[in-house]
Amino acid sequence: GPGDRRSVSSALHIAPMIDVTDRHFRYLIRCISPLPTLWSEMTWDRAILFNSPDEPEHAQNKSPPRALESIIGFSAQEHPIVMQLGGANPDTLARAARIAERRGYDEINLNCGCPAATRGRARNNYGARLMFDPPLVAACCAAIIAAVSIPVSVKCRLGVDERDSYEELVEFVTTVAGAGVNHFIVHARKAILGLDTVKNRSVPPLRHEWVFRLRAAFPELRFTINGGITSLEAAQQLIDDGMDGVMIGRRANAEPYMFARAGGVFEGAGGPPTRQQVLERYLEYARRAQAENWDDKLPEQVA
Repeated sequence: GPGDRRSVSSALHIAPMIDVTDRHFRYLIRCISPLPTLWSEMTWDRAILFNSPDEPEHAQNKSPPRALESIIGFSAQEHPIVMQLGGANPDTLARAARIAERRGYDEINLNCGCPAATRGRARNNYGARLMFDPPLVAACCAAIIAAVSIPVSVKCRLGVDERDSYEELVEFVTTVAGAGVNHFIVHARKAILGLDTVKNRSVPPLRHEWVFRLRAAFPELRFTINGGITSLEAAQQLIDDGMDGVMIGRRANAEPYMFARAGGVFEGAGGPPTRQQVLERYLEYARRAQAENWDDKLPEQVA
């Protein structure tokens, strides 16, 4: 059954980051190391459906249509790769997940961690706001699991606004695991919905110990810890201490070459490539990516 699906990923993950982890950044990481599991930027379920000719939403698209490949495309070298979806509707999430699976993604993840805006156009029910409603998250995950045969995981925070007790976090994990999710990636801070995304990475206190408590309370599930992890040594230490996986975010953006040593610190690949080798590999990729216009942008916008 769905509970038996083992994740294809390694223990080391690079976090989904808006405007960072597009296919070009992910390929740069692959020029540096085969090891980390790569994640898409959070991708709205409706962005996929509105640009999929076979889906009913395609006819309702009022924006200029985009090539689906410019939204969900990736290079074969990027495996293992996770598609992170944003949304809160079981039906649209399930159909978007099916399209991502067909495109070759190795895992589907539901975003329950981004601090959704509290006002304005971006005030949608997605990300950390979903933590207020564990049964809805369970329904979304059940629909995705029924639609695909690849693993399905959830990325969440410790809590959201006033729903921030350890007991409520346990209730969230219990409810969502009941739908068949067996891998939780936990950003070890709560989300404060009135704060911007930058402050949400620093103002709420970091509580790695809560994720270790979950680890002990749910031995049948897998937990990957995220938040404030700035080196491969720190990542390895968390795994030695019992975590199933570790996710690195901003540090990966600031210093992608840190992963050159991943093969030495973690099991896996041999000696690190030099910076020169990385650049040569990446230049070869860039020539191809620009010629084939993978972003569906005009050359003058890319130059």
